[in-house]
Amino acid sequence: MNKQEKDETLKELKNSLQGATSVVVTDYKGLKVSEVTELRRRLTQKQVHFRVVKNTLAKLGFQETGLKELVPHLKESTAIAYTDGDAVACAKILVDFNKSHENLKLKGGWLTGKIISKEEVKELAMLPGREVLLARVAGGVQAPIAGFVRVLAGPLTKLVRALEEVRKKKA
Repeated sequence: MNKQEKDETLKELKNSLQGATSVVVTDYKGLKVSEVTELRRRLTQKQVHFRVVKNTLAKLGFQETGLKELVPHLKESTAIAYTDGDAVACAKILVDFNKSHENLKLKGGWLTGKIISKEEVKELAMLPGREVLLARVAGGVQAPIAGFVRVLAGPLTKLVRALEEVRKKKA
């Protein structure tokens, strides 16, 4: 790789990392090309990018984007997974893939401003997906309102029943 190619790669990496909400650093040593392709396919379906990078370029990219705490993880063969979308989906796919492919090793990550360990990446993977969490929040907001409407409707319902009983007695 000549200097110009390295500069372009570094620029692309920095642009990608600056917009990311989560980054996970992995070691892919020992994975077959077909396995890496399968992992990329799974990640791409959830708008997660998986990129094999040289450690020197990743180090420069991390330092210039404020992720310098990830630099110690840049040993051996390094690939990074990053997304500007659902961080939970990224973690889930990597952890699930790690269970069936021991050669993919999680090293650590970054989540919206905080460095996380590989154990925290695994904990993140246990969370429900974004859609499920949003549905729970919506249900939590809607429940008190629905209960309030039922309380308000109670006296009206009792009045209607009482009037119906009066009508039946007069008939």
